[in-house]
Amino acid sequence: MITIDKDLASQILVVTVTELTTIENPYYLLVINSAFTNNTYKFQLPANSSDNIVRYDEFILDTAVFNNVGEGLYNYSIYQSSILTYDEHALGAAVEKGFLKVTSSTATETYISAPAVEGECQYVVYNSN
Repeated sequence: MITIDKDLASQILVVTVTELTTIENPYYLLVINSAFTNNTYKFQLPANSSDNIVRYDEFILDTAVFNNVGEGLYNYSIYQSSILTYDEHALGAAVEKGFLKVTSSTATETYISAPAVEGECQYVVYNSN
């Protein structure tokens, strides 16, 4: 699981996208989707800064791009592209998928509990503050 700490100025994202990449000099699109709200966010990854691309890929992210992203758990997918685009549907299969957690020390925790009785539409929400 990747963890993004919004309190830091930058974050190193270590993944393995090169092994499934089929395009020379690709651009990478990171798409994250909230497991709770179903909100989707898209980010172009900066240049790969890995010293050993055969073993791993490294991207240094400015965490300011996550300012509008709420704290919580996300599914992530990284797509390759020969052009800069934010349309992952036109890019085919992802070169990497996984889970991503966005944290911040200033965040207020919110927990959502599913209805106890099947068919009920009311959810219980607990806020930490």
